[in-house]
Amino acid sequence: MKCESKGSGDVVTEIVSLSKKLKSGAIQPDSPEFPTLISVDGEIYHSQLLYKINQLYPGQNYIPQITDAPLLANSPMVFMASKEVAPGLQKQSNIYQALINAQTHRDLDSSSPQLPIHYVHTAPTRSNSGLQTLVAQFASFANKRPEQLTVADL
Repeated sequence: MKCESKGSGDVVTEIVSLSKKLKSGAIQPDSPEFPTLISVDGEIYHSQLLYKINQLYPGQNYIPQITDAPLLANSPMVFMASKEVAPGLQKQSNIYQALINAQTHRDLDSSSPQLPIHYVHTAPTRSNSGLQTLVAQFASFANKRPEQLTVADL
């Protein structure tokens, strides 16, 4: 057995790339390049993989719906902050809205230190948590649940 650890976006990119090679005849269906088991973290990347493979192979249903392949694990999104600034962040009813105009943590909470805000997250094209964070930001700004977002909201 050979196992590789990859970000969910990388898994989707690799499977779609291999599927394109298969469709063009560059590789065969039994090519050892194809993994026998794949895992993506979260419904967003699963939906992307399903959509992209269905574009290549309409009506073939190569990627099962989640109801056909139940989720085995969840990985929650976590905000990480030092103990000096965490209480001020916890007080925010909408953290993404609060971060729009805040330059320092004291802008969010008068009892927080005068530290500049440096907000980062993982790459949404490679990481499930980065993609989930990006979706959460758009949902926050649109004041909608993620599944209610429209193209106009983006």
